[in-house]
Amino acid sequence: MPGIRFWVLGPPKDEKLLKKSNPSQNTAYGLDAGPGGSQALLIAGLKSNMGAAAGALLPGDSLEDPFDAMYSIPMVRAEHVPFFEKRYYGDSTDGNLYEKATSKEIHDQSWRRIDTSWMGASETMALQLDSATNNTSLVLAIERIATGEILLFPGDAQAGNWLSWQDLKWETGEAGGKKTVTGPDLLARTIFYKVGHHGSHNATLKAKGLELMVNDALVAMIPVDHEMAVKKRWGRMPLPELVDRIKEKTHGRVLKVDDDVKAPADLAKLKPANVSPEDWKQFTDRVQVTDVYYEVSF
Repeated sequence: MPGIRFWVLGPPKDEKLLKKSNPSQNTAYGLDAGPGGSQALLIAGLKSNMGAAAGALLPGDSLEDPFDAMYSIPMVRAEHVPFFEKRYYGDSTDGNLYEKATSKEIHDQSWRRIDTSWMGASETMALQLDSATNNTSLVLAIERIATGEILLFPGDAQAGNWLSWQDLKWETGEAGGKKTVTGPDLLARTIFYKVGHHGSHNATLKAKGLELMVNDALVAMIPVDHEMAVKKRWGRMPLPELVDRIKEKTHGRVLKVDDDVKAPADLAKLKPANVSPEDWKQFTDRVQVTDVYYEVSF
């Protein structure tokens, strides 16, 4: 794309930073407790039912079943052991089992078995995996070469991702010779920031993030509907303290998808008291408002 350069900031290549989701120094990132945690039964079930394919998905994991083979009875044999056949596989004949609601005698005993219970952990694991993918977000800093201005799109990048940008360094061939570009340099030249992860508490760092965005033309956009976030029990999304600081850094040039803005004229009511009408008009003239999105020109 002529005149445009893409800088890839994330995801981090350092596994420790990849797993670090929270800014707190002592908080690491992980999926539950690993193979020994609540997902152990799920992992064992996957391996038993998928064989080598599941093993390929879980390299280095030696967990097979919750008990050693000498203490186990294979399922194909258990079906023919009189004790199990009578109580778990065959029909009940003792006449002691009844449905509470209908008083109907129960013959099917499959409800006693737990051989598919491992599947019950799949929903929890799926939710955890969804959370774990945040820090693997592709982070792009898009540069307009003529001006050096940056549009920053961090996706759902969290603390470890942001920290990794501090050590990034590239050499570029400019007209006046080689030039070194760093992660902090790109942040300093940022004029548009798509606020990370809906403005959550761990997706915009302070000293090594927002405070490095010193360009006076900075504009921010926050893609979150607070009312819906509350329904999902994310009551502090976007984080009020973060929103306040972003408004200070941008002189009020913050666009939120849940603002009551239906037309360009509605942007007037968002003008901060300390911003002149002329400066605010220069900003709003660059904003196109539709029913489903904002468009900002630079």
